[in-house]
Amino acid sequence: MEQHKAYRYATEVITTNSLTADDYEGQVAFLEKRKLVWREHWGKGARGDIFVLEEGH
Repeated sequence: MEQHKAYRYATEVITTNSLTADDYEGQVAFLEKRKLVWREHWGKGARGDIFVLEEGH
């Protein structure tokens, strides 16, 4: 894969993964200095669960 295509693909994957509930949980748990509470199951693709913050958060 050409480098510019690889970067474009990686950007898409990272962006999509950052929208999952588990990614959000990971960021919040890190900031709150607590253990993670995973919502998704391993083996399920990240694209299957896109997380949207509720209004007011």
